Amino acid sequence: MLKRIGLTFILLILLGCSNLPKNEVPSSPKEQVLIQKINKGEISEAVELLDKISVNLEPEKVKNYQTMISERDLEVKDLEKLIKILKDAFSKNHFFIVERYTDIGIKNKIKLNELKKLDLSQGNFYTGNPVFDKDQASVLAIINFYDESLYLDIFFSRKSGEWKIINFNERGGNIAR
Repeated sequence: MLKRIGLTFILLILLGCSNLPKNEVPSSPKEQVLIQKINKGEISEAVELLDKISVNLEPEKVKNYQTMISERDLEVKDLEKLIKILKDAFSKNHFFIVERYTDIGIKNKIKLNELKKLDLSQGNFYTGNPVFDKDQASVLAIINFYDESLYLDIFFSRKSGEWKIINFNERGGNIAR
């Protein structure tokens, strides 16, 4: 009797679980690579790869991937615009603009106050290419003065459709950690 109850219970669990919807998982390794490229913001490579593999995909999947690529492209462009705004704000010592795009916490307030003490308008501001990982990104910024440079790792997060600075650190420097 106990065996029948146990067997019935196991069968109910197995049959109940088979009715759950499957998460849409890429069926091929190339689709997985495509999703990685989209998440990393490698738009041109993602478009090329989609063109190559679209022959083997269902039209609905192709449309979904095209939508993902176009949305990610807009996100990348939004971050690039924000980086330009921040470059301009740092070079003019307009920290109120930087604060507007910063997720203000105690650590970030302290770090911004340390940066405010410096006259950044005397330096040249350079940035590398952003590195993306899903809804987060990071960029290396360099403020070059005549005889020294300030290296900042700036970390962004996309919340409610808007990029915000969630953290920034000076590489090997004095900004409060």
